[in-house]
Amino acid sequence: MAYLSNRSGLSKYSNNITDATTSRVAGITDAGKYIRFTNAGAKTYTVAPQASVEWVIGTVITVRNAAAGELTFVEGAGVTITPNDITLEENGTAQVILVSENNWDFI
Repeated sequence: MAYLSNRSGLSKYSNNITDATTSRVAGITDAGKYIRFTNAGAKTYTVAPQASVEWVIGTVITVRNAAAGELTFVEGAGVTITPNDITLEENGTAQVILVSENNWDFI
């Protein structure tokens, strides 16, 4: 758990999620978060479609592959990530941003 300073002292800051699994599906709880994958094997991160998650245009998800093994982004049914065929190597960090329904930019 990280802490940020504010006028009244320190407060809990819980925008970090550590995921030790090999597969994760993006959900509304990932919105605005920093997802840190720590499994040393190959991993996938599937971006779920609007039909499954009530995404808000402008949603940003930051993802880091903090371990060996590639992290591959997978498009859920009807989802487009531009550019596609995205894989993060070890220590790679990226963001996906929802620009319109089911259309995400990868930066």
